Amino acid sequence: MGDRTHLENIQAIERRISTGGRKQLNGLVELFPFLQATSPLVVLQAVQSLRTIFTELIRMRDVGLALQEIDPASKDGTKLLKYREWLLARYTAFQNALFELLRSPEPGIQVPAFNTVMHLLHHESAAATASGHPKFWNRNLFVNAITYAFNNKHCSDALLHCIEGYAKKHGDIMLRLFDTLSELVQQFHELECAKSAQGRQGLETRIDDVAFADQVFAVMWAVELPKSADGLGEPLLAPDQDISISTDEDKSSKKKKRKRDIASPRSTLFTATKQAFSTSWMTLLSKGQLSAESIRTLLQDIHTKIIPRIHNPLRLADFLTASYSHGGVISILALDGLFCLMRDYKLEYSDFYTKLYRLFDQQMMDSKYRSRFFSLVEIFLSSSHLPSYLVAAFVKQTCRLCLVASAASCQNALIFVLNTLRRHRECLAMLHRPGPATQPFETDPFKPTEQDPAKSNALESSLWELELLFDHVHPDIRDTAQMFMQELKPQALDSRVFANASYNSLFEKDINKKSKSYPVAFCGTTSLFGQDGGFKHWVLN
Repeated sequence: MGDRTHLENIQAIERRISTGGRKQLNGLVELFPFLQATSPLVVLQAVQSLRTIFTELIRMRDVGLALQEIDPASKDGTKLLKYREWLLARYTAFQNALFELLRSPEPGIQVPAFNTVMHLLHHESAAATASGHPKFWNRNLFVNAITYAFNNKHCSDALLHCIEGYAKKHGDIMLRLFDTLSELVQQFHELECAKSAQGRQGLETRIDDVAFADQVFAVMWAVELPKSADGLGEPLLAPDQDISISTDEDKSSKKKKRKRDIASPRSTLFTATKQAFSTSWMTLLSKGQLSAESIRTLLQDIHTKIIPRIHNPLRLADFLTASYSHGGVISILALDGLFCLMRDYKLEYSDFYTKLYRLFDQQMMDSKYRSRFFSLVEIFLSSSHLPSYLVAAFVKQTCRLCLVASAASCQNALIFVLNTLRRHRECLAMLHRPGPATQPFETDPFKPTEQDPAKSNALESSLWELELLFDHVHPDIRDTAQMFMQELKPQALDSRVFANASYNSLFEKDINKKSKSYPVAFCGTTSLFGQDGGFKHWVLN
């Protein structure tokens, strides 16, 4: 049979059930085999038909809370109970079929399946509210759908965007999504631990731990918590559903509890969502195995998207300090989050400057985040209470790196050194102290490989590296180096001007520069034909 024949059969069964009422509901059994078809068109038509039929049955209150409304002692109670139990079994089978479709390798099947789940949730909630149960919602249906979607190696970007869309559009779905993802990450972590203890036998998952954590991160990162309750979307489910809140602040403050009792439903929803947001992120960062790419994405904006929106941001200190100690680009990106905790939440970090000094290497100079890094380090070294040897170590190490750095990174580094010396005048002795006359690398007291800035002997050294930069191949680097020979003004240069400096930008700037004189290869003469008559290479017969 072709797809056209199957589609016609599905539509005929749907019409028969819709027009025949309860007497024709046995036709539901005929629709389920089409959910196993190989053709996506047949599967989608079967899903659509079953969705239409069960939506009407939910409206008629034959499924959902139907079993709770039956009195078995009544005359027709036994028959009605058997009918609704049978119907509930078909409805459960349809839900299970939708869960399996979420694991389909076809995005065109995954997205309609999830849309159908959300459609059923909405109509179940509306029917329960109409029957006097406004706090009912089918939690198992939602949790199972999210579980099947994420524990799936075929989970597509289209499905993730679909889930994100519901959370952004509906505030109650955002709350329940964060709650579910938190539980899911916890369960996946426990499952992975059990698999490791059992030699990875007896327990199966559909996806590895890194891919799973990255999928959860992608959705949580895209679903940004609004700044206030007004930013939440309209609820998809019944607006009067019970939303429990139990934060540490509420337990310790009776005043907050009284305010919570008189708060509007939207404010209550926002408070619960913020709590779920905080819990889910802490669970993911402590139990999830994120890839290096996801960690880099997170650290770039953690100080704007996560820290200001969670309860007690100091709980992120362990993650940020671990990232800071990781080394490389991840350590550089972790500086923003650590700085935010130190500045706004009074985080104390005893070895901060020692670890910061260790980041000054060739990898940092070649990183695309170097301008951001130097801007933060300028802030960290701006305090006048820092010891001179510490500031001198950063300045000297930066100048040494400039000798082997690219022109673009050298420009950022020199501006950083210039601004730092303007703030710490006690380090100007390094600038005026004469450098070694011969063999500067061997006779310089500075120890470039020393990990502790206090033992680097930078303050006893000089900035002789700047003299070498006076003859740099690029004119912009030469001009910047010459600024150290002038009087250093108190106001600092704006490092953002050179934030996007690269070889291409420096080259374009140089070739587009207007000049009054242009050097050319020209040899002048004193006569019309020169001393040899102008025929040096000619033989006249």
